[in-house]
Amino acid sequence: MDIVVWRAAALLLTYPDQRFYNRRPMLRAVVEELSPSPAARPLAGFLDHAEGTTPVRLGVQYMEMRRCTSLHLTYHSGLDAEHRLAARTRLADLYRAAEWGQGEGEEPDFLPVVLEFAAHCADEWLLLEHRAALERVRSGLVAQCTPYAALVEAVCATLPEPRGNAEKGHDHTPPAGGDLAMTLETWGSSA
Repeated sequence: MDIVVWRAAALLLTYPDQRFYNRRPMLRAVVEELSPSPAARPLAGFLDHAEGTTPVRLGVQYMEMRRCTSLHLTYHSGLDAEHRLAARTRLADLYRAAEWGQGEGEEPDFLPVVLEFAAHCADEWLLLEHRAALERVRSGLVAQCTPYAALVEAVCATLPEPRGNAEKGHDHTPPAGGDLAMTLETWGSSA
């Protein structure tokens, strides 16, 4: 179920072009099947909003959202420019090792790209590794009062609470060092 939420959010966090509108009926059906999960409600709310908003207005809302809140996770990591570049390079290397092609023209830390990869791998570890950045994106979108906040809220609803994991001793990061292909295999991303 989580991978469906991640994939739906990835598709809806893109500019509302004709492909966006062509996917809406399929996404509506998928979201209805997710109900009553905690992630279904914000996704359905966003789809309701998109269906009741003109394409021009939704496009303006998307551009305003992108102008005010970056969807590039490394931007919200607290790293300086050099370390953000290293983090993006690490993500690109990870995608290459998995033989997965990221979105055309998008940076590897762009939230829809990261969501697509998490869905491809059917594993939450990469999202959990960037949980703090996800929360900052969510908070920024909520503060902006943009309907796009619902999509990040849906993603966050699929993840365990940040503090609960640390208290329970769960480690959601891939093993340190070693070969990326081995890391992917260890974390079940070849599934």
